[in-house]
Amino acid sequence: VIVAGLLVARWLGYPVGNWGVVALPLVMILTLLFLAGLSLALSALTTHFKDIRDIVSNLMILLFFTTPVIYGINSIETDTLRTVVQLNPFTPFVVAFQDTLFFGQLPGIGAWVHMLSVALISWLVGAWIFDRLRDTLAEAVRELRRSRSRTSRSSTDASPRSLRSRRSRPRCPIARRSP
Repeated sequence: VIVAGLLVARWLGYPVGNWGVVALPLVMILTLLFLAGLSLALSALTTHFKDIRDIVSNLMILLFFTTPVIYGINSIETDTLRTVVQLNPFTPFVVAFQDTLFFGQLPGIGAWVHMLSVALISWLVGAWIFDRLRDTLAEAVRELRRSRSRTSRSSTDASPRSLRSRRSRPRCPIARRSP
């Protein structure tokens, strides 16, 4: 798909591609490693803590605006803001994709080191969190299913007594763990 898009863009006269496209598979592998680690951590944490989903959705909005997708990193004039954008873990990957696809150049050695370190840290932390919570994941998912089925069954019954009993139940699936 990417190759077809590059060929069509070249045919239309846009200066995309060149020899930088050779580095694209390696950039994609590093991006996959980064996202896999992030997914491992978030999937394990979300099954145990419901608020993680809301926190991540708000954080993704912040990360979107601090990632140079719709603007170039060189267009940021203030050093403080440029530093904030460079600390964003998604930035080196987006800049590498821009370099390889749009500017036709290989990312610099600093970009490769930055991408590799972010990807490895993400993978190691994600694998560690997932491994740490692995033993309780099945139980947490089973408890979430039970609580959802109880909520859907009891939502049809709107008597004051059922509302009172629903409010008094503990909400955290970890708190109701059996030994």
